[in-house]
Amino acid sequence: MKTLETPQRSPSTLSNEQREQLVSDFNRDGFVVLPIPLDENLRADCEQAIDRMAEGSPDEAVVQHHCVSTDPAFLRLMCWRPALELCVDLLGPNVQLNQSNAMYRPKDDAPANFKNGAVWHADGPRPQFPSRDGVMDLHYLKFGYFLTDLQSGEEGSLQAVRGSHRRVELDGLGGDFDIDSHRDRLVSFDVPAGSVVAFHQALWHAAPNNRSERPRKNCYYSYSYAWMRPFDHVAISEEEAIQLDPTEAFLLGGWRSPQEYWCPKAPLINTMDPYART
Repeated sequence: MKTLETPQRSPSTLSNEQREQLVSDFNRDGFVVLPIPLDENLRADCEQAIDRMAEGSPDEAVVQHHCVSTDPAFLRLMCWRPALELCVDLLGPNVQLNQSNAMYRPKDDAPANFKNGAVWHADGPRPQFPSRDGVMDLHYLKFGYFLTDLQSGEEGSLQAVRGSHRRVELDGLGGDFDIDSHRDRLVSFDVPAGSVVAFHQALWHAAPNNRSERPRKNCYYSYSYAWMRPFDHVAISEEEAIQLDPTEAFLLGGWRSPQEYWCPKAPLINTMDPYART
């Protein structure tokens, strides 16, 4: 992993009252729309990074996995404060980056294939994480950062079934999921540019193809408990970690000893203290 420059932090922060309401709504619905949008500079920098990512193939869908290692803007997005505050509230302070993907989706009428769109599914591994009576606990928290406007209803907005994280998992890939039987709980996030949606990994969700003339640009980041093996292979060295700021090094904690994934020492765990409620 190449060394990236240290970013500037966002001054935005959630109030204690907002955080309490977000946790309540998240537990009930399986998702929340954060009340603070991305600041315009960060949103624009991430959009420009996706434009560079898609250079040479503007008419094809592009997905950049582990995008935090490819551009400073994506590294800055990893440390966006309101997201980390919600992570601490729902997962505790011992968290890590689990996965980071940047997506560019132009107009496309082909069947959804998880690159140009996504059929109904719950995130996995599937068929399911260890569960109780088929219902999964929260293992990782996912954030959708929507960098372009999705308000026309044609850009392939994220969709979700409200409360489905508390139901026995069904997998649309197997052909046994019928969205028509859940229309009364269907939510489409037709949101303005800069909006951020957080959702449970067990929430049933989909993203139709972009039918508009304007490319859809967004990032999906997820955060998990530090003792879980992340989807993205990070494994930065201690020398590389020194060149990052403490929060970045903590979230990309591949250089830690195995025991410190379970029980971080004070200098590590204190990195996330600023994200606790005041």
